[in-house]
Amino acid sequence: MRVSKFDQPENVLWACSRQITLELLLGMEACDQPPTIQRSGKPVSATQLSFPPSERYLLKRIRQIIVALVGLFYVGLLYPLCTELWHSKWLIEMHDNECEPMFITFLVTLGVFLLLAVRKPPKYRLVIAFAAWQSLAHSATMLIQSVETSMHGVPRGYNDVILFGVIGLALLLVVPPKEQAESVV
Repeated sequence: MRVSKFDQPENVLWACSRQITLELLLGMEACDQPPTIQRSGKPVSATQLSFPPSERYLLKRIRQIIVALVGLFYVGLLYPLCTELWHSKWLIEMHDNECEPMFITFLVTLGVFLLLAVRKPPKYRLVIAFAAWQSLAHSATMLIQSVETSMHGVPRGYNDVILFGVIGLALLLVVPPKEQAESVV
């Protein structure tokens, strides 16, 4: 029997994450045929893969760890938010830039909901997906701003672009599949 390259666990995981991303982007009804892979000689849809219990447990734990780390990072922004508000830094030092404290407040609140999602990620599927897309949208906006500032000769780093892009991609890859989310309810 010839072994397909999709029989390897990392390729199966990639096919699953690709299918989840397609479902989020296009919706299942928009896809005529979900991608199939060969496992044990017969084609299997990426949404119908059954992992052994040990692999399912590992994927669940990885999902929980990533969601928890992002949630803790966002809640950790509470300290800079408090220092900005307490010392009126946004008014005095940042020249009336009231947008940053409001944005940080949004991230802290989102972090609380991500920490709630750690226990049962399939139940909070939309919260995780929202956090992923919000992070990617923020990264795209900051990329445009970074390019614009560099075109005008103002130095600005790309650290936040990379950070929020990585957070968005990591969360997007760990969004629980739709079938799991419906079976929990």
